[in-house]
Amino acid sequence: MLFVDMNDFLLVAIGAVVGATVRWMITTYSTARKWTPYSTIGINITGSFLLGMIIKLGLLNVLPPSAILLLGTGFCGAYTTFSTYAIDVVKCVDANQYQQALVIVGLSNVLGIAAALAGYNLVR
Repeated sequence: MLFVDMNDFLLVAIGAVVGATVRWMITTYSTARKWTPYSTIGINITGSFLLGMIIKLGLLNVLPPSAILLLGTGFCGAYTTFSTYAIDVVKCVDANQYQQALVIVGLSNVLGIAAALAGYNLVR
């Protein structure tokens, strides 16, 4: 038995397919031109910008929840995970939870880099 609505599932899946494909296309194009890591930085910045807009439009009731699932969770989630991290920090700052924002930034950066280093070295 599924614990999710199939329509919601399909919205997220469709958005994710498109987001992952766009990221792959940008990465492939930029790698051939030796633009990395600048392309990754650009992807993370644009994904954060898009998710910020999507979340705000949702809070203003301009976008319905289905659009947030498709564009925010699906597209931005697959296009970049940095966008979700960035919006979590923005929400804390918006709620005057500065200490929590600093904890998120510190843990995400330190543990994220440590995990990448561990995975990288494990494959050697």
